[in-house]
Amino acid sequence: MAIVKLLLLLAMLSGQHYATTAPNARPPSGELRQQARWEVAILWVPVLLKFLFWLWTLSESAVMFAATDYCPAGLSQSIAHYLVRSDDPQRALRHISLLTPAFLVGSVLSIVGCCLRIHCYRALGRMFTYELSIRKDHKLITSGAYAIVRHPSYTGAVAILAGFLLCGLSRHSWLVACSPLFPD
Repeated sequence: MAIVKLLLLLAMLSGQHYATTAPNARPPSGELRQQARWEVAILWVPVLLKFLFWLWTLSESAVMFAATDYCPAGLSQSIAHYLVRSDDPQRALRHISLLTPAFLVGSVLSIVGCCLRIHCYRALGRMFTYELSIRKDHKLITSGAYAIVRHPSYTGAVAILAGFLLCGLSRHSWLVACSPLFPD
């Protein structure tokens, strides 16, 4: 089951990375709307999310690898020393390899959210920007997900974040099983 969990982690990471990367360059200043301070600050949210996604996935993957028989004993001990903060490190290493229903639901939710964001990137094409703007030759898109929801990209982003939290805060995740933040 550790292999399936690792594959889901990698699928989530690649999708999350792509779905939090702006698909187009910043529009020319003439097309940008005057931005409030919070709108400028919110442009850093994707950078922060990418950092968290990468940190969590690499840490979870490293600890899962340390829990396998494929990992050399010395490397396993080093990984456990730096990334496992638990009263019972061996129990924590066993727990992190388990594929739980919460992890499955969270990973599917996150991957579906990524697919929805990618669909939005493609549906809007060069019109999709992270900054609010009125582009030349813009047109209203009413097909695909835009026929159902006005801003499906936000729905996708919420699904990505909810899936990430479900996976990252489940009982057998690296953050919960291997850290002192959530004692037994």
